[in-house]
Amino acid sequence: MGGMEPTHDRLIEHVTRGTTSSPYVSLSRSFGVARDYALVGAAVANQSNPAYVYEIELTEPLPRGLLLLDPVLEVARNAPAPTTSPHYQHDGSMDFLMGIIDPQTYQHFLRDPAPQPPGSTGTLRAPALSRELEAIVRALRDAEILA
Repeated sequence: MGGMEPTHDRLIEHVTRGTTSSPYVSLSRSFGVARDYALVGAAVANQSNPAYVYEIELTEPLPRGLLLLDPVLEVARNAPAPTTSPHYQHDGSMDFLMGIIDPQTYQHFLRDPAPQPPGSTGTLRAPALSRELEAIVRALRDAEILA
């Protein structure tokens, strides 16, 4: 979306929701990720609707006006301090990240109650998932670079 202001919130929305109303374009450093998105992205590829992966060679200096961002670094740079609440860390089990990486296969890890200390009488609830953590995990999963 030309003319749209690139903001931290829009970066997070682009990475976590795959929004097309964005000032960013996603690139991947991974052929495997690009292939997966091409095959089952907006439409499933088939003989009458083939999938394509394009290789783009970028060298320094970048073309004038082109800015590449590493979303992991951008989100981490703007993440709340560890003593701030809410923070970006989760309070689920070690399997919780699998639910973020592959929510269709491992969605139960997103809903499993957050582990509590022995003797706790706290209310069972799903683990905390911040937008920042989701963006960092998805950007890592997709080897994503934003243009």
